[in-house]
Amino acid sequence: MSFNNFFRKKTPTSSPAWNEQKTDDFHFELIEHYFRNKDNSSAFQIISDQFINDIDFYELFQFIDRTSSKIGQQYLFNQLLTIKTQIDFEEQEALVNYFIQNEEKRIKGQILLSNLNKRESHYISYLFINDYISKPKWFWIIPTLSVTVLLSIIFTFIISKVFILLLLCVILNMVIHFWNKRNIMAYMDSIHDIELTEFLSAEYDLYHFTETIHDQQIRFDYKLKPGNLTTTNAIRVLEINDYPEEVISEAKKISGLLRNHNS
Repeated sequence: MSFNNFFRKKTPTSSPAWNEQKTDDFHFELIEHYFRNKDNSSAFQIISDQFINDIDFYELFQFIDRTSSKIGQQYLFNQLLTIKTQIDFEEQEALVNYFIQNEEKRIKGQILLSNLNKRESHYISYLFINDYISKPKWFWIIPTLSVTVLLSIIFTFIISKVFILLLLCVILNMVIHFWNKRNIMAYMDSIHDIELTEFLSAEYDLYHFTETIHDQQIRFDYKLKPGNLTTTNAIRVLEINDYPEEVISEAKKISGLLRNHNS
């Protein structure tokens, strides 16, 4: 996995909206994920769900949200619902005044952040807050289900009632498929591929942080380091989750081809 930041420069035809109310959809089940799962134990107070409902906070948030990215949207949601013990108002005011007085810098910042304004960008917080998704204990059902479907297809031509079993297996397979697809969304489209940093390394400074695997779990150090990430852990994740050897071998082959291409 690569956690480098990179952006595609744009030349705006007009100034991006700075204080206009948003008209796009608000996916609050994704917006509030950062708030619901972040460790806010150091906060002075956390706004309760009862109070959130009493003041119609979700409608209020739709009115005041002026963020340019989905991760900024999640951050704002968390900030509004947590009361900190210490707040540096002078620093915040200085930043507000700076961007008011430097419109060019503000527009450039908004353009860069807009690269993270896709719905999928909500899932970036899943990479850092949620526990890594490990193989479930009932994983053995999947190969068993495949064999059952195959046998059901064969015996359906002999015993018509077997078709009911085949139908149940197909429905169960669809449920598992969409469950797995939803989990994968937490990792797909929320980060970019390593090789894309080639297009930006000459113009932007690249930073990354690293990870290790202990006890079948991923641990991130959350320390920014200069340069592009040169290692990946995706294949190791496949190994610790007992993926088929042919899948791991193919992943290693593709990884080697990409490295040779980038070197």
